[in-house]
Amino acid sequence: MEALVDGKSHAVAFVFVAIAHSLQAQSAWLGLPPLDKKLFFKKNNSKPCLVLIPFGSQDLGALDGSIPVQTSVRLLNVGGAPFKIFAPSQCVISRVRVQFPGNGDLALEPGDAIQIPVEYDGRLDEGATSFEVAFQTNDPEAPVLRQEFQAHVRKSLPAFPFRDCLQGRLECGQPPKPLAISFISDGTSRFLGASIEDETAPLVITESRTVANNYQGTVSLDLARIQQGKCSKRGETRIFGVTDTGRKAYTWIQWSVE
Repeated sequence: MEALVDGKSHAVAFVFVAIAHSLQAQSAWLGLPPLDKKLFFKKNNSKPCLVLIPFGSQDLGALDGSIPVQTSVRLLNVGGAPFKIFAPSQCVISRVRVQFPGNGDLALEPGDAIQIPVEYDGRLDEGATSFEVAFQTNDPEAPVLRQEFQAHVRKSLPAFPFRDCLQGRLECGQPPKPLAISFISDGTSRFLGASIEDETAPLVITESRTVANNYQGTVSLDLARIQQGKCSKRGETRIFGVTDTGRKAYTWIQWSVE
């Protein structure tokens, strides 16, 4: 049990975690009160200890680079002290986006766990690839935890621009110049149109046409919806180009209104 407390034997730790979850399920089935998972961890340990689920590298298999992929990382505190996970900085051009809960750092009590969604943008990759998600923590023995992912990415359908921003000013009452977007076919698919992923975004497709299997259009800011309080003044969403074969391409559109 000491090995579990000090975080030096993850195999032992997960045996006890499995037992805890098994007993928890049986208690619920029998109508008994829920078990306290903290009973499975040594209470006099003053150190936090975090483990990642799954173990080692996670294989996402064969992926279509034209479609964003959702996966997740599960974090479990098997130590005897609160565990702090520092919020990662989000890079706007990163191919990996960690959907960290809340607006700041996260604290896990002993025995608690959390599932953190991860989104992978594979448009710039092709063939065998890998990426990792890193978490900075207050664990003195493991200040940085890393989870690696592997995948084999099918070449994506090109989208232009890769990412861009529309900026407007409410006091002028005039939206910025519409942003031109285009989705390029690889010859196996024909683009039929485009759609905005988030219906609450103050974006509207003002022009739309298909030329030689490719899609061309423009996206504009709808300042009236922002003035009426129906939309936020800044944000980010995707514009999808849809084909007759089910394949998709997309571009990230950010907006900012002062």
